[in-house]
Order: sequence, then C-alpha cells, then structure tokens
Amino acid sequence: MSHEMTDDDRINRVGWTFGAIAALAGGAVLISSPLLMPALLPAVGDAFAFDPAFLPIGGTIVGGLWVLTAMLFATVFAGGRWNAFTRGVDAALNAVWLVVMMGLVVGPRIFLNAPTDQTAKFWIAVVLVITALSSIPKIRRLARGQ
Repeated sequence: MSHEMTDDDRINRVGWTFGAIAALAGGAVLISSPLLMPALLPAVGDAFAFDPAFLPIGGTIVGGLWVLTAMLFATVFAGGRWNAFTRGVDAALNAVWLVVMMGLVVGPRIFLNAPTDQTAKFWIAVVLVITALSSIPKIRRLARGQ
C-alpha cells in the first residue's frame, strides 16, 4: 500500500472563500485605519496616518499588486484548480511581492508615526520571510515542469 500524496491541483473552495473574506476585511481595515481609528479610538489619534509621500508610489504599487493577486485567485477559484499558467503567474507575482516588500521594509516611511511605521515594517518583514519560504516548493514545482 502506498502512502504517497498526490496533488491534483484542486482547491478547497470553502477554505478559499473564508480566506477571501479575511483578506477583504484586513485590506479594508488597513486602508480605512487612518480615518476610522481616530474616530473609534480617540486615544490612538493619528497613529495610523499614512506618510503622504508613501501613498502616490508605494500605495499605488501595493494596491496594484493586491488587484493582480485578487484577479489570479479569482481565476483559480472560478476554475476550481491550479494549472500551469496560473502557477507561473503565481510564481511571478510572488517574486514581485518579495521585491516590493523588501522595498517597504528598507525604504522610506509608510506611516507618519515612528512606532507604527516600525511595527508595520517588522510585520511586512515577517510576511516577506513566509512568502520567500512558501516560494521554494513553487519554484521546485515549476522547475520540474508541473
């Protein structure tokens, strides 16, 4: 009897639905935090105010990558499975995300408040490491032509 796992590229649509809801909620909170936090938590004040210099370039790049990633995931969700094309696009987007996240971590301020900015950069670095590690099997799979 073989215990070898096989991957038929199918996705769990229920899991993906919960993931999409969580991603939308997280994005909404992040985007609206400069407006909502002072109103909901006055003690927080402007701690989540974006640096105006970040938004035109950094905000546009991150927003664009979120849209591209959402389009990829919507395509995979609609098809119910990954295929060679979507895996290639995923690997390319991961590479771009890694470069962008590195730029966010080492680049200029994202938030005006220094502690908020440092905390954001720390968590972006954590996501960067996780993304890099999760890219290893994706790259191996692409190298094998699967």
